[in-house]
Amino acid sequence: MSIQVLLSTMIMMTVNISTTPFYSLKDKVSLSLHFIAKEEGSFHTLVHLMDQRLSYMKDVAAYKWVNKLPIEDVQREEIVLAKSMSAAGQFGLDSLSTRSFFETQISLAKTIQQFWFDQWTREGFVTYDYADLKTEIRPALLELGDDILKTIAELQPWQFGRGEKRQAKRLLLKEILVKGQKKRDRLPLYTAIFKIQP
Repeated sequence: MSIQVLLSTMIMMTVNISTTPFYSLKDKVSLSLHFIAKEEGSFHTLVHLMDQRLSYMKDVAAYKWVNKLPIEDVQREEIVLAKSMSAAGQFGLDSLSTRSFFETQISLAKTIQQFWFDQWTREGFVTYDYADLKTEIRPALLELGDDILKTIAELQPWQFGRGEKRQAKRLLLKEILVKGQKKRDRLPLYTAIFKIQP
């Protein structure tokens, strides 16, 4: 839905509601805001899921640091990418553009891990109760991956108009706040999302 249609619909809603004596001004505002939230909800959900996925990366880095493992694990990455391509078909998404999207997520995940490696190299590693990579983190990441694809399939970003894409970009840049990455690191995520096709 374009921003113009959204605003027009809000106005119509307010006019219709205003003719009903049972709604206070507060009710009218709440209903209008609820309408906006409903329209934006799916992309909010998508951004939240991606942020949640990235939030595991400090623990991933800690596990690798303590166990003297490299950040890059090409074999594991291929497993994740193969699973993403398989899951894409289940959700009616193109497998190649979905793979590209997951490659972008993996690249950002490694950026965050490198941030922590660099910090611990400079300042030393202070141990903490991080999650186990094999038994906790990887299963959670696979589940989040499916949730992300399901949300994209429901959202259908390939149908977004120019205004909706601008709003989506602002939201993504504003709400992915995991430590260890910057705005320029998040931009490829935006591009990859809108390259996904059914």
